[in-house]
Amino acid sequence: MEELLNKAIIVSESCVSDCLKHSNNSSMSLCIRNCLVNERICKALKTAIKNKCNQSVLNSLKEACLESGLCVVEECSKHQMKCCKDCVVHISKLNNKLKLKSSKKKSSKKKSK
Repeated sequence: MEELLNKAIIVSESCVSDCLKHSNNSSMSLCIRNCLVNERICKALKTAIKNKCNQSVLNSLKEACLESGLCVVEECSKHQMKCCKDCVVHISKLNNKLKLKSSKKKSSKKKSK
């Protein structure tokens, strides 16, 4: 998970930087905002995992990371810039991992009831 988070953080930061430098900012403003938020949420999740924080907080951050990642993928999919394509690839990998962990958690809760 840490490797996926690190890569997501890097591609999100790069996308923000590249979109600010090389594009008409108004056309890329949603992409920039989504990537910036996603990068911050990924960093918060990484910090929470490293510090073995409360499971409830960790679960909330995982859900936020997944939701934010879905927004990034949706918006970056609309653009042809390399940074956006990189975001789609790497954020999708993290999203898949988060979805997998979420579905395992839900199925174990159903079994325990």
